[in-house]
Amino acid sequence: MWALAVALAVAAAAVVQEAPFVLIAEPESGNIVYGHRPDDRNRHVVRVVLHFYDLHLISPEERAGLSVWFRIDRGQTVTLGPPLPASELEMSMRLGTHVIEVALRRDADIENDDDDVAIPRGVDPARVAVTVFDVMPEPGQEILRSRESPEAHLDRWWRPRADAYDYDRCLQSPMHVVLVGSLSLGGQAMLALEQARRLPGLRLSDGRPAFRLTYATSAPEGRPEPLRARLEALGVPVVRYAARIPYELACDLDGAPADNIGKRLATYASRDALPPALEAVVGKLLDIFMTADVVSFTNHETYTSADALIVECARLARVPHVLNEPANLWWGDLPTGTRKGGNGTLLAGLILPSEFAAQFWARRGVTVPLFVINPGVDVRRDDQVIAPRRRSRAFDNAMGTVVRVAFVGRLAPQKSPGLFVRAAASITALYSRHAPRKTSPRVRFVVIGDGPLRAAMEELARMLGLSVGSSDDADIEFLGWLPPEDVREAIRNYTDIVVHTNVLEETFCMCNIEAMAEDRYVISFGVGGVSEYLVQGDHHGTVVETPSVPALVAAIINVLENPNRAAAAGVMAARRVRGLDDGIDLSFERMARQYANLYAAFACQHSRQANHDGQEVETKRSSVSTPDTFADILNTLRKTHQVACLEHNRTGDTRAAWALSTLAAIAEAGLLAARKLVLSSKIPELARIAATARATRGGLLLQIAEEFQTRLSRIVRHKRLVQAWAYKYLYNGDKGIRPHADEGTVTINCWLTPDAENLDDTSGGLRVYLSETPSNFSFATANQDFRRVMAALGDAPFLDVPHRQNRCLVFKSRLVHETQPLNFRRTYESSRINLSLMYGSTSWQA
Repeated sequence: MWALAVALAVAAAAVVQEAPFVLIAEPESGNIVYGHRPDDRNRHVVRVVLHFYDLHLISPEERAGLSVWFRIDRGQTVTLGPPLPASELEMSMRLGTHVIEVALRRDADIENDDDDVAIPRGVDPARVAVTVFDVMPEPGQEILRSRESPEAHLDRWWRPRADAYDYDRCLQSPMHVVLVGSLSLGGQAMLALEQARRLPGLRLSDGRPAFRLTYATSAPEGRPEPLRARLEALGVPVVRYAARIPYELACDLDGAPADNIGKRLATYASRDALPPALEAVVGKLLDIFMTADVVSFTNHETYTSADALIVECARLARVPHVLNEPANLWWGDLPTGTRKGGNGTLLAGLILPSEFAAQFWARRGVTVPLFVINPGVDVRRDDQVIAPRRRSRAFDNAMGTVVRVAFVGRLAPQKSPGLFVRAAASITALYSRHAPRKTSPRVRFVVIGDGPLRAAMEELARMLGLSVGSSDDADIEFLGWLPPEDVREAIRNYTDIVVHTNVLEETFCMCNIEAMAEDRYVISFGVGGVSEYLVQGDHHGTVVETPSVPALVAAIINVLENPNRAAAAGVMAARRVRGLDDGIDLSFERMARQYANLYAAFACQHSRQANHDGQEVETKRSSVSTPDTFADILNTLRKTHQVACLEHNRTGDTRAAWALSTLAAIAEAGLLAARKLVLSSKIPELARIAATARATRGGLLLQIAEEFQTRLSRIVRHKRLVQAWAYKYLYNGDKGIRPHADEGTVTINCWLTPDAENLDDTSGGLRVYLSETPSNFSFATANQDFRRVMAALGDAPFLDVPHRQNRCLVFKSRLVHETQPLNFRRTYESSRINLSLMYGSTSWQA
């Protein structure tokens, strides 16, 4: 019976395999890839390699009918073929965490496709290949941070007055404001909700309400509407204007249906001139707008096609002022009505959450006024003086405590949640194997939020060795979606450190502000509007300079290992978002004042040039200065060197001092190298190194790189550092790195192991061939395909340079080189270590 079961299982497996399938060879799941050749929409080229299997099992006719189905980030789908596409493809993707799913399909299945099905017919879910990866900027590539001075474009954007209400100076009758948006609970919806809480309560001098609000939405019926109940409870009517668009109106012009309706509306001068079919489509929205003084609508890059419909309806309804609040930044077409000389009706302006967003749109060519209103959060004005609190688990320095490091936000590609999961895996491995201090806390990671990448992030966490769950023993917990009003409580109860991993763009990030209001320490890459409240050099949080996982991990560890400083910084952050200690007031009340004053400004027809005693808009701005972070980092690097010298002076142990200096540099060179070297440490010197490397913001590597540029000024002074790493050969016999060429223009290779550990003083170094790789070789070939490299070299002459401690070899990066045979003592301490620096261009063709 057992033999029969085995035979049946084998037969079943054979049946399963009797069909072609496809796998993703690149990017490998769990990897980080560098996007390159960014276009004018900030999309980077990512190479995708597919491997097709078992095509020989089907006939040529069947093979000709195959295509490849793709799903990107659990949303957009596309089918390539038939016939089958090439195995090497290029995709344009923005920086962030991505999921690609692929599978084979038959031609007949495509003809009967159903767009509403996540995985279409003809695709076996068990045979869908999946890869999860992060697209990161190439080393040295700038990310979207605010680099302009506060005075740049001063005449292009303004902040409505924030210190007091002044709507009643000339507003003689109630003002009708129509807000247009969705009914889901997102960041933009919460801004509308807070206006609804405050503006209707404002009164004119005769006691009448100063503002009357209406909320209009095109959200289809039958879907959850959590915002509706909240608005109606505040007395704000919610009106739906969605209507069916006849085919003849929607599809005989190029563009989306809503966009085509907007194009048609633009050809009519008045509502009376509209044909009945068009009136039937937009009549409800026109009715809503007929009594409006101000219409303000929010949009997203994905839904810009509806903007023209809203703007043209407002024109036909003779709305005096139309405003747009873009929910994000994008690199495609400008928002509708924002450039003079363009087609359609001009807006009265854009309302933007940060000066960075204003800079972005001004540089893109927007010509209408830009109004900056920072989003607000509940700062509990009765708690003006924040004292340290809720530190019983996080920073009390007690044995066995738990520190909770959290990601708060939507699990979507642009938020780069994969970077958080990777950092969690690295830190968990580090602290579980080698805690820096006896009193080091246990670190637990929490994800607050949901989104299309939720399942992929849980799978990535497991792939990287993290235990996932809600138990106290789990390394990481995914709490899922929470209503906005519950997010604040979750931050209060489940977090001690909040990590913001976005490297693409960020208009403001309200989650960071909510965390700061709860005296939590915030770590961010500082993209976009984060510069409104956190910049490099601030003491109430950390902006990580280098967009990489190692740099993020180092920043988190620095906070974990300095609990008292972190607690004080959290208190400072809480005070600053309340407008104390030279901070900025980020309260809901301040935000409502600015909205009220801006709306009233249009009705009062005030000029933005008026001075402060009669203006509704102020141009005073807080200065944001960028410190000399490189100099600051160098100071911390030198501290590591000083520790090594002190260790030598205290004990006289040259080996310990050497190990401390060397491994501090290696730890700085990259987290993965540091983990391989430090986490597996079995000697006391390396244990001290681990603590020292984590206790500093940097290591010796930048100091070494800078000094090479100074000492070798004629060779590398004006070349930037493009690659840096350390490599340790652990008990690997006599084999080193095989023949290859490097990326860059100039390579500096230094050997760090004491000479006494090398048993052959004529070897252990480097062989450099006095010949470059052929010009037609790609970098991948020159760096990895040693067989082709050696075949191309032929009998080229070479130079052998044996190993010596602190010997550095400087040569052209394109010269082929390989490690000499190794014969070092077979102990951990004796392993050969080399430090490699590459300067120049990252382009292999340069």
